[in-house]
Amino acid sequence: MRCFGYKGGHFQRAAWRIKGRTQRVWFPKLYPNNMWNNYLSDDFTEIFMKRADGSDLNIEIKDRNQTVVFAHYKNIFGQTVYKFYGTYVVDWKNTDEYFQTFKQVSDSIDLEEYK
Repeated sequence: MRCFGYKGGHFQRAAWRIKGRTQRVWFPKLYPNNMWNNYLSDDFTEIFMKRADGSDLNIEIKDRNQTVVFAHYKNIFGQTVYKFYGTYVVDWKNTDEYFQTFKQVSDSIDLEEYK
């Protein structure tokens, strides 16, 4: 997050809105856990999100902002790793109240823009 101007202390939420921009940084868990069942398509161009219990996602606003994704996952050693996957936007055609799809719009980002 510091690459995008964050100057605060420890941050433990899954997403952070980049100050002064219409983007956010998201750290989705790409493995099943007690709250979410998120997964990545085989070609890395889509992320699928749903609650583990199948409940409503409570999506109220049709957010059209870009999301910079650093996926949180466990490697083969059980360590938590963050990996950059690109910039995504919500695919509203394939999203409903229980299932959200994100489509990749870029697989790179120029960090110089955030200085």
